[in-house]
Amino acid sequence: MSERIDFNVEKDGFSAHFYPGTKKPGKAIIYTGGAGCNEKVCVRAGQFLVREGYSVMILGFYLWKGLPKELHRIPVDYTERAAKWLNEHGYTEICIMGTSTGAGYILLCASLIPAITKVIAVVPFDYVMESMKKMVHHTGTSVYEYHGKDMPYSTYPLADKDGLRGALREVRKMPGYGLKYFMRAAYDTAVLNPDSRIKVENINGDILFIHPDWDDSWPSETAVERMKKVLEESGFPHTVKSIEYPGASHALGSWENMPLSHKFLLRYACPRDRENPKICKEARKKSTRDILDELEIW
Repeated sequence: MSERIDFNVEKDGFSAHFYPGTKKPGKAIIYTGGAGCNEKVCVRAGQFLVREGYSVMILGFYLWKGLPKELHRIPVDYTERAAKWLNEHGYTEICIMGTSTGAGYILLCASLIPAITKVIAVVPFDYVMESMKKMVHHTGTSVYEYHGKDMPYSTYPLADKDGLRGALREVRKMPGYGLKYFMRAAYDTAVLNPDSRIKVENINGDILFIHPDWDDSWPSETAVERMKKVLEESGFPHTVKSIEYPGASHALGSWENMPLSHKFLLRYACPRDRENPKICKEARKKSTRDILDELEIW
């Protein structure tokens, strides 16, 4: 393992572990985990990039010590400060990569921070959502903020159904969903505020989207199609790639080196992993190879 440089939010304004590498001098990767990923899981998930020799900043955006414990008003500023540090230390090109909720976060960050010059978004969503309390209670605030101000957000009508029990009853009645697709149902029925759309057309570099043909956690495949349409219509000057994995679950990317307990958790969270574990495992391996292939030509 490379020598590690540690940052914490109290001293540095962001929490991260930086692993200097020798591959691609002058280039660095900012890597984030997804929802529910604490510091240990994020560090372990990002090691596939470190092992390849890249300079990697594994960045916390919540659940790390000193960071928000909930998806509530998480600052884009964490990434802005991390990118500034990398620029000041000779890294003139920065790729940012995130998975699931982390993919939404990094797309938002890249749309606001010109120092980021490449994006790899694994199973992303394209709108900023309202921060929810105990899953189904409105807070009237955004999941993200920037320079101390809430980002515009979209809302979940399922939160109007008299708490968790009411929301569960509502989803049970929805054809094709049922309780195992509760989260997908919440996003498919969300009221999308146009002001909360992540302005991917403002990203300052190439983009790679990775997603299944039908996401069992949230509609990443639909989000990717919307973003590709926006990018095409805007005359986006950079390269846009999209790789779809038929039969895969929401859990794409570098999960194969996770502890056994985390793999069990993924199976619980992702119905397709329970139903077609072999297909999903192979898709994870292939998606990891595809990420590394993309970085190889960077």
